[in-house]
Amino acid sequence: RSLREETAIEAWVCNDLDKFPFGCQLKYQLEKDGKVIFANHVTANIPINSSQFQGFLKFKAPIVSSRTACTFRIALVNDKGESISQNEFRFDLFPKATPSKKMVYVLGEQTGKAAQLVQQAGYTTALSAETADVIFVDDFAQYTQAEKHINDLVNQGKKLIFIELPAQRYRVGGTSVLIEKTTMGDYYFVSPCTGHSLVKNFKPFDFKMWCNGRKGYIEPILAYTISAPEWRPIISSGASNWVADKGAVMAVSELKYGKGLFRICELQLIDRILYNPTARLFIDKMIAE
Repeated sequence: RSLREETAIEAWVCNDLDKFPFGCQLKYQLEKDGKVIFANHVTANIPINSSQFQGFLKFKAPIVSSRTACTFRIALVNDKGESISQNEFRFDLFPKATPSKKMVYVLGEQTGKAAQLVQQAGYTTALSAETADVIFVDDFAQYTQAEKHINDLVNQGKKLIFIELPAQRYRVGGTSVLIEKTTMGDYYFVSPCTGHSLVKNFKPFDFKMWCNGRKGYIEPILAYTISAPEWRPIISSGASNWVADKGAVMAVSELKYGKGLFRICELQLIDRILYNPTARLFIDKMIAE
């Protein structure tokens, strides 16, 4: 039986009056499938002409077998039981992730980003590229040293995923790929609305404002973009600044090569996949499909 995850909603009261009502409570409830499955209340601490943190309202999230929409509803109620103010927060619950059974192999350094990602995802590692289903690469020099052999493996049906390549021009599978630094800072969101089968079941804002679980706060998820005419976008982004708009670029891209695939993932997944369910779903799909 899976353990129910404890969830906490941060609650605040903001009062712009020079007085406050006595005897108020914060009443809150969790709704799933149109039904209330949890409810509670706490005494409200209302300041004069200010805002006040009310604490974290905690509850055990229900176990679900598929992505399920929920609503957390809260109301500030006076001593007569009348609602003074209400708010709601809508979110999705996800089932516990099960690591893919695909065998993966990290080419080159075993302490780099690719190895970290594989370890955090809990994937089973292969002893060689030949016995793996998927090959991860974060050091392009390791790929070029064995390019012909690796290309042959991909041609025969392997998937090779490049992880967070730095900015420069590359040659992959006989094509030219340009990796560029994002303009106007790193990006907090990317778009899965590309029509690619890998992201067909994702929602438009699933790749937005992810939490870096190791640091405990939201961080950007894209620092570099991909431009490659012969590659297909899996996840897209944009390249614009104060003076120009270069249009759509890619955050994750794909090139069919014989029976296999090359993929480049500039999306930052390390320290995200254990804390953002859509990040975990995405890497599992990259492995499996």
